[in-house]
Amino acid sequence: MEFWFVSLTVVVIMSGNLLLRAGMITIKDSAISQRSPLLVLAEALQSWRVLLGVLLVLLGMVAWMVSAMVWRMDWSYTALGLSYVATIVLAWWFIGETMTLEKMFGAIIIVIGTLLIIRNSGF
Repeated sequence: MEFWFVSLTVVVIMSGNLLLRAGMITIKDSAISQRSPLLVLAEALQSWRVLLGVLLVLLGMVAWMVSAMVWRMDWSYTALGLSYVATIVLAWWFIGETMTLEKMFGAIIIVIGTLLIIRNSGF
């Protein structure tokens, strides 16, 4: 149960962040620097991607609070660490973010570190 709950929490947070980014890209494209922050916020709150992204991030935060209360943090944060790698790949795939050699190298370092944590944590 622990594995699935933490995994679902991480997926919900990642999905929320990707939706937020996708929604904010469209707002950025409409000359954000020439408008006040309140106008940008008003436009963001009209985007279904932004609203759904915020909802998913908030749900993920509540679920993360439960996991922090109940489960081992070394395991939970290991899953969260892998979410950074997955988010980089998914943002490249779905949103068109650039994938650089530095990002790939950083992702490999995260995966290696995660494997070391798993190996020494008795999973």
